[in-house]
Amino acid sequence: MGLEDEFNESLKKWNEDYLKRGMRHSNIQLMLDNEGYKEIVRMGADAPPYLKRALPECSEDRKDMPGFMFMAVFDILTNAGIEFKIPKAIRGNYDELHKHAIRLLER
Repeated sequence: MGLEDEFNESLKKWNEDYLKRGMRHSNIQLMLDNEGYKEIVRMGADAPPYLKRALPECSEDRKDMPGFMFMAVFDILTNAGIEFKIPKAIRGNYDELHKHAIRLLER
């Protein structure tokens, strides 16, 4: 299985479990404990190209993508020791955090 297939399988697993539990935008800790999410984060530097492609398709009202997908970007960057800031003005704003994650992946 190639990296893209691995990413897609992990994303599918994350999404199915996430939606099955009705966690679309509720318990962040349950999302962070999701095995599909952890697999994506463990991909580390290999995941950003696939996240970059998937993130623009992910929005708060899309039901076929897990919510808070931007958290995977933040976790991967943190684990890699890459410093970044989340502006105070966008904290708690799903759409702005989503856009910020895309910008981080583009630099």
